[in-house]
Amino acid sequence: MKRIVTNYKLLLLFIGVIFAIAAINPRIDTSGVYVVSSGAPLEQDLKGHTIVAINNHTIYSLDDYHDALANIAPGDTVRITTTQPTYPFMYDTIEVYPFLAEEKENQTWIGTYVSKPPSSNLMFGLELSGGTKLILKPDETLSPTQFENVLSILRERLDLFGVKGAGVSSITDLSGEKFIQVELAGVTSQEARDLLEKEGKFEAKIRNETVFTGTDIRDVCISGVQCTMTLQARGLTQQDLYWEFAFGISISQHAADSFANITNQIETEFENGQEYVNATIDFYIDDELIEDASLRIPASIKGIALTDPVITGGAQTKEEAQQEMRYLQSILQSRKLPVKLNILNVQSVSPTLGKQFIENIFFIFIIAILVVDVIIAARYKNIKLVGVTIFVSLSEIFITLGVAALINWNLDIASIAGIIASVGTGIDDQIVILDEVKNKHSDAQITRRIKKAFFIVIAAFAVSIASMIPLLFAGAGLLRGFAVTTIIGLCVGVFITRPAFAELVKMVEGKE
Repeated sequence: MKRIVTNYKLLLLFIGVIFAIAAINPRIDTSGVYVVSSGAPLEQDLKGHTIVAINNHTIYSLDDYHDALANIAPGDTVRITTTQPTYPFMYDTIEVYPFLAEEKENQTWIGTYVSKPPSSNLMFGLELSGGTKLILKPDETLSPTQFENVLSILRERLDLFGVKGAGVSSITDLSGEKFIQVELAGVTSQEARDLLEKEGKFEAKIRNETVFTGTDIRDVCISGVQCTMTLQARGLTQQDLYWEFAFGISISQHAADSFANITNQIETEFENGQEYVNATIDFYIDDELIEDASLRIPASIKGIALTDPVITGGAQTKEEAQQEMRYLQSILQSRKLPVKLNILNVQSVSPTLGKQFIENIFFIFIIAILVVDVIIAARYKNIKLVGVTIFVSLSEIFITLGVAALINWNLDIASIAGIIASVGTGIDDQIVILDEVKNKHSDAQITRRIKKAFFIVIAAFAVSIASMIPLLFAGAGLLRGFAVTTIIGLCVGVFITRPAFAELVKMVEGKE
């Protein structure tokens, strides 16, 4: 034990394993329901929390959650208790501020989308957890601003159409061409196509009177080129600093006349020294009110038919103002995307197939490890070396998974293949080291031969890393998971597990 504690290579291995346990954070107790996303009528964002009680009704499973909702009617007071992870294996218990339940689609609604709690911090891709992944390509070349706007609109429309937790990101191939990747959990390929092509019924209302619909919106300014879009700091001192945004939209003459007729009949009021119409413009998608998107109407445009109105707002910080402006722009364009998107690739898998795939991978991997270790035992005739090989290989996998959990990397089929590839390379390197140590040499010769072995290991490592870098961008990012986990596994092997393996082998052989 003393030799292990004083050997920095072995100490680094054990620190890596402890780090992996903390990063993966395996949970034995998975009672409660996990909040995927939340919204009104909740005043707090509970995303990432685990609900353990509703109105003193203990929640152990999804069935308990639905039973608790069955006992709540719209208008009833709701009290929720949640837990939230703070540190590995440590959780805070939070009492959510009481609120009133609402009615949505003839059912009681408390503002939470929930699922079964995760058993660890590992994140699995749709190939393993079930869902649909699509690769989209814009029909025309877009500027960086326009491309980001399309991503924002896609996220917003999916959220507005009830798809929670959708992943929308940009990917780039080796030629620099950009694509859009959309990941939808629990959605079939046909449902995914329908969602991306869907045109929701968009309405803007003042006091429940429709002012204009999605067909009345001619254009929304997103670039500031030949249209109004500004983001400016206001205030005389740092304490008074306030960021104000403005962007123009173009609406039909019919919508402008409707706005003038409705606002002309509403009185005005003063707020913070500014005069406004005593009503707001509220936005609806499929008759559902969009939260946090209502706009005040300046008294200066009351009763005026404007076909090119300017939307204004602000926030305390520049980032918050930009976010709010993009949110409003996305809502106004959510009915229809500003550019046609061609679907290049669709991958769909059921949760059952994903579970079976994980089980098959685990089974095949165990068989492969056993076969390799039987060969090692037959070749070197030392059962202790088999134990060392298994321990180091499993440690390498565990540390690789810990790094993946730390960077929130989604483990898809390609990522699992990358881990297997890196472990295969590790077994290869271990056999090279074993051959050098097993030969009968003096300690000085063994040290030189291990250095020689590590020269081979590091040379192979450098070549492997160089070959993985192009895969980060090849195939529109479809092989990125393989490249990332392979690189992580190779780095863990060369810098942590290979040196520790050499030290353990020398101890087993009595060479040290």
